Amino acid sequence: MRQVLVDMARARGRDKRGAGLAVTRSGADEVPTGERDLDVMALEQSLLRLEQIEPRLAQVVELHFFGGLSFPEMARVLGVVERTLFRDWRTARALIHADLGSSP
Repeated sequence: MRQVLVDMARARGRDKRGAGLAVTRSGADEVPTGERDLDVMALEQSLLRLEQIEPRLAQVVELHFFGGLSFPEMARVLGVVERTLFRDWRTARALIHADLGSSP
């Protein structure tokens, strides 16, 4: 799911720069545009940086945010207790928030 969102954001960025194609969308296909595109790309970059520093924290974000897993499900997948996941989730959110806040 993460790659799908990133690919969609990149495609919209290409369209903005004139990819040479006329884009028509039906109401069912439309995805909100604007700053959300930048947020997806910024989140992707932030997750890549987090993965370099703390791989498990990045994995927790991916499983919860992109995979939609609950904390009990993530605990089973990662083989840790839920309390650890809550701490990891809080830490990951704080690090990503700080990273996004310092990004231009």
